[in-house]
Amino acid sequence: MKSENRNSRIGGLPTISEESETIAESYTSPEFDKKIEYKDVMQQIHMFYKSYSEKMKKLDILNYQTLQAISFHKMNCEQKLSAKRKKKTEFCLPNSWWRLHIRKVHHDPVQTPIIKLDHDLELVYIGQLCLSWEILNWLLKKSQELIDHDPLEKRSYNRAAERFQMFQVMLQRFMEDEQFDGDRIHHYVKRRNMVGSLLHVPKIEEDGSKTRREQGYSEDKITIKELYRIIVESKAIFRDFVISDKKSENLHSKKLTQDARNSERLMDIMTALHKKEREVKEYMKVDSCNVKQMKKFVEDEVLSCEVELKLVRRVLRVSGLTTDQLLWCLRKIENIRFIAAPEHNFSLFPC
Repeated sequence: MKSENRNSRIGGLPTISEESETIAESYTSPEFDKKIEYKDVMQQIHMFYKSYSEKMKKLDILNYQTLQAISFHKMNCEQKLSAKRKKKTEFCLPNSWWRLHIRKVHHDPVQTPIIKLDHDLELVYIGQLCLSWEILNWLLKKSQELIDHDPLEKRSYNRAAERFQMFQVMLQRFMEDEQFDGDRIHHYVKRRNMVGSLLHVPKIEEDGSKTRREQGYSEDKITIKELYRIIVESKAIFRDFVISDKKSENLHSKKLTQDARNSERLMDIMTALHKKEREVKEYMKVDSCNVKQMKKFVEDEVLSCEVELKLVRRVLRVSGLTTDQLLWCLRKIENIRFIAAPEHNFSLFPC
């Protein structure tokens, strides 16, 4: 516990141990001469998903603490304003004077922590958005591997399928309600604080013996192939969720990091980002696929590349980026290649 307190990195928030954070990220694939079995793939899924869940939980704690702090801050401001109104003199002051006075109250140095709190909320949203997109792509790849290990389709994944379908429903409802709830970040963090499964990608798990007995080995058993299709649908809905975030459309050339040492790195990232965006647009113009199925595959890959770039662009809007976060952006840009069936490089957002 003392070690956790000493290593706390975000406003007193206990951090996940460095060992658990780096296990999945430093994972290397088994040697090619070793035969990978079903249990090996499931072990990888368990290990990677654990790292993902720990980072999501860490941001959930930050979210809860920040919302509580903002609530207290607003209550404190209202009490101060109420006290000032009671001290009004008997003569009537112009409205312009009150507007100026209130503006000064909100710009008082005592009020500046609210800016830091808003930044923390943005970090929660951006961090969980990037984490979930990353694990969803990786689980999609792993589900393809599981298909090869279950050719007879003996295993069932009904519980996992239900959770992925609920994941889809919650994202769709969020997007439908968003037009009535204003700012996405504040809408998201409040909803996430109430419903912890929002934007939380489910885990691929085989149904246990108890679940199978309850189902009675019915004909409605969800196979890994069917689960794979459900995850593909989940990725498409997630893609719509990212694209519908209008705040990431324009990247202004403002000071996005306070660390002068990262300024040059930031400029290199923005240059690489603009170059890769041009490459994506040019690639979309090339109609080299006459086969309908292959054309659909290329379109999906291009859309995924666009989401990757949109996420990087959205991260770069956050002020006070760390070196690790900037390097993550650079890795994401460099890993975007227009090659058939590229291998997904697993890289969790540092937070």
